[in-house]
This record gives sequence, structure tokens and C-alpha cells, in this order.
Amino acid sequence: MSDVESTEGTQASATSGECLSQHPRVVRLRQQVAALPVGQEYRNKLLHSIDLYADHIVARPVYAPEEGWDDLEALQQVTLSDRMEMLLQQQFKSKFQH
Repeated sequence: MSDVESTEGTQASATSGECLSQHPRVVRLRQQVAALPVGQEYRNKLLHSIDLYADHIVARPVYAPEEGWDDLEALQQVTLSDRMEMLLQQQFKSKFQH
């Protein structure tokens, strides 16, 4: 891949990410997270997950109530799953380093 192609890919990716951050579902999800009565550390993890998974958030279907998780529920699930995975990795690393 040439430097020009690499730069164009990076610019396209950045533009795509900027567009996703302005998508109505992503904006609404950020507002919902900001309004949650939770600690700042958890709120920051949720906001980080929005940045990380914005493409998935926009691509997933919108479910009717009682049909499936809404975006906030799905975000909380993936955030907790990522956190558990990180904690398990840390635990295994420390266990095998001793």
C-alpha cells in the first residue's frame, strides 16, 4: 500500500468516525449516559464504549420494547463484558507471573 493510499484510508476512517459521533442514535445515547445516576468512573467507561462501538451501535437494529435490548442496555452489557474480560486478563497475568 502506498503512503497516499494509507493516508486516504486514515482520513476516510476519521471522517467516518466523526460522522458516527454525530449520528442521532449516538448523540441520544451520550445524552442518556450523561443523565444516568452513576459514578463518574462508570460513566466514563460507558462513554468510551460509545466511541469504541459507534459503528456497531448505528448498525444494530432498533428493537421495539420487549423485543430486545435498547441501545443503552446493549451499551451497558458490552461495557460490563469488556470490564470483566480486562479484569480476568489481569488476574491471569498476575497469577502466572508468580
